[in-house]
Amino acid sequence: MLKKLVKIATKLKADHKVTDDEYYLLRASPVVHEMLGEKTLGDPDAFSASTVDEVLSEIQQKARSKEFERYKVERDEHQQTQLKLTASKLEKAQLAGRSVEISETVARLVAAGLFALLLAAGAAIVVAPFFTSLVERPIVKVLCVIGGVIMGLAGFGYELNFRDMRDRMRTSVKTAVLAWLTETHSKRDSAD
Repeated sequence: MLKKLVKIATKLKADHKVTDDEYYLLRASPVVHEMLGEKTLGDPDAFSASTVDEVLSEIQQKARSKEFERYKVERDEHQQTQLKLTASKLEKAQLAGRSVEISETVARLVAAGLFALLLAAGAAIVVAPFFTSLVERPIVKVLCVIGGVIMGLAGFGYELNFRDMRDRMRTSVKTAVLAWLTETHSKRDSAD
């Protein structure tokens, strides 16, 4: 039966009906020999070129099915990776959104506190010399006059006002807090 197989394989190769790999598979593979034995039930007379074609087709079909199984496993792994990546991106976006909220809140509170402090200082500088008993002290009078002059010149010369200072402070604090939160998240992510 093996001699007949070699003869048929050689003819198929000469007729270009099988590739070099298939030819060597037919000649040397114990799997092919076993499959041919099962198909012919060990009878060399039941053995023909069509039997060889059937065996080759089965081997190719099994190879395709193994490739398909491997493809399905890789596809499932890819889908799992995509899900993890999407979840990671979503979590990162949520953290970024939360960081923006926190930085805006901190900036608003700091700017409002600064605005209130500047208003209180300005009011104190203007009101203190006229409506308190502190007017009698020359140092208080000098400080109030100097503070009033500085505020007046800054307001006039540099168009400085408390609202602009509050808005600039809000922007600066928001930027600083957001940078700090982003850096903290980055360090934590790289540590994980």
